[in-house]
Amino acid sequence: MKDLRLRAAPTVGATALVTVAIAYPALWLLGRPSGEPIGRYIGEMCCAEAVLLLSCSLVLATLLPPIAFSGLDRVAI
Repeated sequence: MKDLRLRAAPTVGATALVTVAIAYPALWLLGRPSGEPIGRYIGEMCCAEAVLLLSCSLVLATLLPPIAFSGLDRVAI
């Protein structure tokens, strides 16, 4: 079995993903229209963030061949 090692420095992709995940709700808050109820707007923002993160996870799962062809089918089962 392979020995898994963690990298000390984050990769460019991980940094970009975290930046997008943080910047997306910030842009939603900056673009909030006046007169919009805050509760409903926060719900829309959370749903949009969930869709963004789900799509990122699907892209990451299909880009990594070891996950896509050896482990992802076992996870689904």
